[in-house]
Amino acid sequence: MQGKSVEKYSVPDRLRKLYAVMGKNWSDVATALIVSEPYIYAVLSGKKEFGPKPLHRLEQLEIERGIIKSPPTIELREGEDLRGEVDVWKRRAKNAEKELADLRDGLRSLLEQGSFRSGTVKRPASSKPVSELAEHERLLDAAEDKGRDS
Repeated sequence: MQGKSVEKYSVPDRLRKLYAVMGKNWSDVATALIVSEPYIYAVLSGKKEFGPKPLHRLEQLEIERGIIKSPPTIELREGEDLRGEVDVWKRRAKNAEKELADLRDGLRSLLEQGSFRSGTVKRPASSKPVSELAEHERLLDAAEDKGRDS
């Protein structure tokens, strides 16, 4: 695990490695992570997952114990300003959020139109009159019912 990315290892594997390096007991590991011992056992068995705070504390302990290397830090030269970079990433996040909202709106619209049915996509509503679409829908239902009866 030395020097490798922690994402390659499961949290239970990382806990077992920490336990082996600390050479103590699970109670001491739990205390070091500021969680309860039963919580540790639940994570080890896969019944629970660590939240962001215990994960951060686990990573800090792994760094302190030499299990992993600390992530690289950014060193700023005198007068260097990263606000422009931050603005770029904020714009990208905002654009991604807008795209996601548009996708949700489109999906909601399709669902409201009844364009999805039984996990399959039907053709979107066309310029056909509503009565003709209702008749088409009725014929599809009848065909599905007949197929089930056979």
